[in-house]
This record gives sequence, C-alpha cells and structure tokens, in this order.
Amino acid sequence: NMANELRFGVRRTLRDWSGPSLPTTYLVADGAGIGVAPTLPGEFERRSIDFSETFQYSFGTGAVHRAKLGVEYSNGTWEQDYLYGAGGIFSYGSLDGFAQGRGAFYVADATKTRTKTSTEEVALFAQAIYRLSPALSVFGGVRWDRQKFPRQASGPIKGNTQFGTLFGVPNARVPDDKNNVGPRLGLLFEAGRNQEWTGGLSISRQYGILSPATFAEARLNDGGVVIRRAVGNFGGWPGVPDTLAAPRAGQQITLFSPDQKGYKSPRTFKADAELSRALASGLTLRAYGGYHHTDFLLRRNDLNILASPTGFTQEGRPVYGTLIQDGGMLVVTPGSNRAIAGFDLVSAMTSTGFQDHYEAGVSVGRESVVGLSFLLSYTFSRTRDNWLLSWTG
Repeated sequence: NMANELRFGVRRTLRDWSGPSLPTTYLVADGAGIGVAPTLPGEFERRSIDFSETFQYSFGTGAVHRAKLGVEYSNGTWEQDYLYGAGGIFSYGSLDGFAQGRGAFYVADATKTRTKTSTEEVALFAQAIYRLSPALSVFGGVRWDRQKFPRQASGPIKGNTQFGTLFGVPNARVPDDKNNVGPRLGLLFEAGRNQEWTGGLSISRQYGILSPATFAEARLNDGGVVIRRAVGNFGGWPGVPDTLAAPRAGQQITLFSPDQKGYKSPRTFKADAELSRALASGLTLRAYGGYHHTDFLLRRNDLNILASPTGFTQEGRPVYGTLIQDGGMLVVTPGSNRAIAGFDLVSAMTSTGFQDHYEAGVSVGRESVVGLSFLLSYTFSRTRDNWLLSWTG
C-alpha cells in the first residue's frame, strides 16, 4: 500500500541568438527593414540540479483511496550575454531619408553585457483522492512554491546612490514572494457498465515564477548601461555614430516594486471541466471547457516620463515631449520627454498585469493498436490582457 519515488537530474538549456552584423534599420514609410532584430545578438544558458521526492500511501477497503506527499528542489545558475539595442537601431522616414543619412538613432552602451545569477526553487505539496462511490471520487491538494534569488549581501543588484537621491526610491530590491500557497479541488466521474462515461471538474490556484532574464536585466541596468540618441543627419551607415553625432541621453535603470508593496509571483485561477463517452465502435467523444485568470503579471512603467503630457493625439492618447516628423516617421526630440536629466528609460517592474482566457471545445477520436487511429477537434478560445511582451521575448 506504499510507494516511494525519487528523482534526480541535471539540466542544461542553451539559447543562442546569433546573426549577421548589420544593425537594425527601419524604413518607416515603406514598412521595410534591413539588418537584424534589435534583440540580437544574445546568449542565454541555464544549468540546474533537480531533485524530487514523492511518497504515496493507499488506504481504505481495497486500498481505493490515495494520499501523496512530496518535495521538489532545484538549484542552478542563469547566465546571459544580452542587451537590447546594443548593436544600434536606425530609423528613417523613407528611402530618401536613408540615402541622405537623415533619421533617428538609438544605441545602448555598456562596458559589459554578461551577467550570471544563482537561482533556487523549492516546492512542497500534498494531495488526497477519496473514492466516495465506485463512480465518483473527490480530490484535494495544496502546493507551496518559492523562488529565491541571491540577496543583497551577494551584490546581485548594485545600489545607485544618484538614482535613489533624485527619484526617492531604491533600485536594488530583490523580488521575493513567500506566500505562494495554491489549493486544488475536484471531482472525478466514471459511470457505465464498462466505465464508458468519464468526466472531471477541477478548480485550482497556481503560481508561476519570475523569468531569470528579467532579474538579469535589473542587474545589468543598475547604472552601467548608458543610452545614446540622435535625431537629424548622420552618415556612415552601417557604422554606429560616435558620441558627438549621438550624445548621451542618460542611464537606463530597471527596478522592482517602486511603491514598496512588494513583488508578487504570477497567480492563476483555473476552472476546467470535461466529459467523454467511449463508444462500442472504438470512437471517443469528448467535450471540454475552461476559464483561466492570471494576475500579478509584470508590467513595465516608465518613472522618468514627464509628470504631465505635453499634448494628446486625436484618439486621446497622451503625448510626452516635443515631436519631430520626417516623412512617415514621428519621433520625440531626445530628452524632451524626460523628467530628470541624466537618466533615460527608468523601467519600474510592477505586478499589475492580468490575463483572462476561456475556451470550449469538442473532439472525436479513435485509438487503435491495429488499424486506423485519428483525432478531430475544434476549440474556440479568447484571451484578454493588459501586458506587453518583454524585450527578451
């Protein structure tokens, strides 16, 4: 009536974003581009040692009830060599502007772009399945997750004194959420002479983790990254303009939880249901549906934007700074949209994003050891959210 499962593994994941050396170049009015994406080049590597221990106990008459306890632990490192826009981004209003060397330019300069961070993940879980009758079972469980990054004693994010004095918030907070307790409840249904009817209903709350790439961005953008911008005439493409043609716009900063309310791990509420029927011909009909709501997703807010807009578009969207139009290109005069000089984009990563997703579907299929197997399905789904993709995809 007892079973034990021990797992141990070593994991390595490598993502290599290499490409040609031509810088990112946009011809706005023509809807065309030359060169590489602004996310290139980049290299990401994750190594970890994974461990899990699960104990299961069956009890009751005929051992039809089951209880399970377990622990999971992962320890490793995340290393990346990456900086968005490090190769330079050219924008031209038209092909004529490109020929004349008239446009806009952006580049992120840093003495080093490689960072390495240790990561830890630990989880505890328990689950029980209790058979109320031959046709109906109820299950419940709970899981606790925690992700740990190195604390300040290890110097993961260096404090920027100048930034803290001017903006009144620290830039070196390490994201941490200890309260990730996720319950799960559900019903399992089996009926018919040969259990040809099966179904299930479950509700749960689950927690996600922070991408180590986002934490690495905060480590890199603690004052060591300087943005240079230019709007006007500069030649020599594809060569990157020097500091005279494209002067410093300011430091680029990324920080977590500027309002001191703390970082929250992404949290998802799930409700799922399905019902299936096995036919004598070997066909299986299935209907399913679900609703998922995720909150505490990270959003990027600019703390160094002007306190109030300088104007509004015809759709009512706020405009910050002085705009320059060249053909089909509309850009802001460098520095005119910044509240504090000496700093460019200040990204405050806050847990204010959400995502709603629901789906419904049907399927018919046949699985056969001998003969023809097939599956036909149709799913309708819809998602609504208020967050944007990160620079690292």
